[in-house]
Amino acid sequence: MATLRRQARREARRRLAPRHLHVEPLEDRTVPSAVTVLASHLHTVGGVPEQVRVAETGALVGNGTNLTFDAAPGVYHLDSGDHGVTWGSFTLASDGTISSTTGALTASGSTIDFDLSKLAAVTIFGTDLQTAAGFQQAVSLNWVMELNRLPTDTVYPRRRHFRNRPR
Repeated sequence: MATLRRQARREARRRLAPRHLHVEPLEDRTVPSAVTVLASHLHTVGGVPEQVRVAETGALVGNGTNLTFDAAPGVYHLDSGDHGVTWGSFTLASDGTISSTTGALTASGSTIDFDLSKLAAVTIFGTDLQTAAGFQQAVSLNWVMELNRLPTDTVYPRRRHFRNRPR
């Protein structure tokens, strides 16, 4: 019986013995940063919002609101989400700030905006396209915008060559 008590006391002391904790260094880790794209600034003159997508994450807006997403350091591309109209790219630094931009993108801190002067202002006069009975026709600028029953509007695609061909 005495040996059982001694054994119990030894186990209790072992449980109460101070533990030596240490911190083990891990590989370099980064925390994602919140990046905001001011997609609400990219709309036609008529007020129709243009679609903006972050190609690497698939995050997409097309309803005239801003887009905020979490991103690790790296290069990201903003496009229209369909058919490859790219607005530009940006590089997110490890401190969470935008270190560089290309195309029509501008940056301040961790916010991306659009420089419309770097985009082509294309005005579509839909009022010129009517049937003999006077019905408005739908107008489409491939991979950029479609105007259904809007008389005239100006869109801001990235500057490039557009082919005009009948459907």
